[in-house]
Amino acid sequence: GERIPPKLRGAFNQIAKKDDLKRLTTRRTRDVLDRALNSIASIYRDVAVLQNNAEDSVGLINLENRSAITELSVRLNRAGAVARLDEVAHARKRLAGNGNPLLVFESLFCALIP
Repeated sequence: GERIPPKLRGAFNQIAKKDDLKRLTTRRTRDVLDRALNSIASIYRDVAVLQNNAEDSVGLINLENRSAITELSVRLNRAGAVARLDEVAHARKRLAGNGNPLLVFESLFCALIP
């Protein structure tokens, strides 16, 4: 490619820094949203573990929320727990396809209501 004229290098570098900052912000936002989805999925994973009496073999991830997870495992049937895990996976796909994070999470939270 052609060289950037010395007079324009400063402006070019400013634009490049803004692009880098935008990419970094997007990456961090996606990481935070992915961690949130992992946390939600881990709750329903624990519900499925309790429903299948598999706690002794695989253990629970969210021990600090054991009582709430136990209550949820009684309120939901097995198909309900699996359906909610599927909803989390669907939300993850929407985010990967550049879905609006606010709308994706609102839709997910509506789908998670027992």
